[in-house]
Amino acid sequence: MSLAKDNIWKLLAPLVVMGVMFLIPVPDGMPPQAWHYFAVFVAMIVGMIL
Repeated sequence: MSLAKDNIWKLLAPLVVMGVMFLIPVPDGMPPQAWHYFAVFVAMIVGMIL
């Protein structure tokens, strides 16, 4: 049972990180598309680390 919970955690963590970054306001001078691509990049890195 704990193995299934561990797998769910590893699946949801990158999605949560990306969702939070999508909700953070875009920094001044940065296009919104670049911020969203950065959020996807960070989520991929988190997924690879886990």
